Amino acid sequence: MQDLGNRKRSLVQKSLNQPYFIATLLFVSALTIRLYRLTANPLWLDELYGYQLSQLGVGAIFRNTLYVPHPPLYYLLLHVTSGWGAFHDEWAWRWFSAIIGAASVPLLYYLAKSLSTKSAAFLSSLLLMVSPTHIYYSQEARPYAFLICLAIITSLLVIKIRKQPKKRELWIGFTALSLWGILSGYSFIMVVGTQLLYFTIVVRNWRYLFMCGGTIILCCLLLAGPAIRTLGETHAAYANSKAITVTLLAQAVLVGDPLRYGLFWAHTWVPLSLSLIMLIGLAHALWLWREQEALYHGMQVMLPLVAFFVVATPILHITLPEFEWRQFLVLVPSFYVLLAIGFAQIWQQRRMGKVITIAVCVLAIGAIARSLQQYWNITKSPEGLAALFVRDHQEENDAIVSLHYSVDAALSFYLPNKEVFAKPDINGQEIRFARSSSILPEVQDKIVYDATAVTIRRHPRVWIIFHAPTNTDMVNVLTEDCMIVNAQEFSPFRVLIVDQCR
Repeated sequence: MQDLGNRKRSLVQKSLNQPYFIATLLFVSALTIRLYRLTANPLWLDELYGYQLSQLGVGAIFRNTLYVPHPPLYYLLLHVTSGWGAFHDEWAWRWFSAIIGAASVPLLYYLAKSLSTKSAAFLSSLLLMVSPTHIYYSQEARPYAFLICLAIITSLLVIKIRKQPKKRELWIGFTALSLWGILSGYSFIMVVGTQLLYFTIVVRNWRYLFMCGGTIILCCLLLAGPAIRTLGETHAAYANSKAITVTLLAQAVLVGDPLRYGLFWAHTWVPLSLSLIMLIGLAHALWLWREQEALYHGMQVMLPLVAFFVVATPILHITLPEFEWRQFLVLVPSFYVLLAIGFAQIWQQRRMGKVITIAVCVLAIGAIARSLQQYWNITKSPEGLAALFVRDHQEENDAIVSLHYSVDAALSFYLPNKEVFAKPDINGQEIRFARSSSILPEVQDKIVYDATAVTIRRHPRVWIIFHAPTNTDMVNVLTEDCMIVNAQEFSPFRVLIVDQCR
């Protein structure tokens, strides 16, 4: 019996030492977390934008680059993975992000393991697996989880190219994935630019470097015109908004978005403790830069942050509004790699080092659980909840009025075959409405205003969804001499049902 027990323990130990077993365990666990409550929240504004764009087809996806600062490739990928935009179900629009987000966790383990120890890589991957921010973006139809995964894959290629600088297939793959990333999100330029600089400093295979860098730069130049114009327009629109800070960035990435889910005690000590461990990893990477590819990850974290917060903001007066901290999510893989290197250094300090490492991870996970609870309890789409309420209670001859663009988008998804009166326009003493719930810039010039408040009030019942208290005067016009049947709150939106309008 004792021999049998020893053999079982030996088998378990061998399994735990197998990288494929650990990677599979991380993937299954990460996927389980990311599938949990995947459809609990309705689609929200940014996701609904992708849905509406998909309804217009591939041509509109590429033309959209002329109107907003978002390149076309992720929208095209979303169009394909959602069944060519045909499905009206949250699962169909989010499943790809959930899988690609889960795959990032074992990929990070492989990346970190090559530069630290198995234990340190596992702990770092575990923190990414339960990261509220990473889970958040793995549960919505937007490009950030995809960009993080691409950053990990290209970083793995950086290591391979460092070891085999003359292997052409690696350079071709790196070029293709780099372009894929840039064409999915302009922020990916931070990743590619640092990687090319690293190749220039360390690899110095000039032939392939010029071919790879030249191809990437040429494609970026083709996008430069619309990118600069749309980014400039967006920057001007938010010029008076509160600007992003390093503190906010660290809090949002490591604990959870404080703008959406609020600040609590862990937003102070978790970013501080993990950043200190990352700095230990950074110092070690810089000290041994000739022997380790960890230099790249030090460059990847520091160069974009220094360029933005030390040069662009104070000297060039280029700022980003607070909510755009998400543009720096492409730096997350390198941060967690440096964290793994820091864990490995502390772990070596005898027993006390191991105690400190495990204690920090356990306390961080406990704090993260509190943030996850906030994420799962607070909806990201009140406009979606309002639209679902209308869908579940509306009758055939009801008129539906939307007084906010977010609600327009939600109604287009959850009531795709229902006529909606939206986009109110005051013309003299008359309020006109369009029978369009599109929020796409390309469509706005084609909208026809062919309905009035009088037209709407002829229906047996009228639904009015508005942003309280912004649209109070317009609501008063629509509900004058009507009987309010029901009122529901989906803060900041309110839904009214009225009838017997004269």
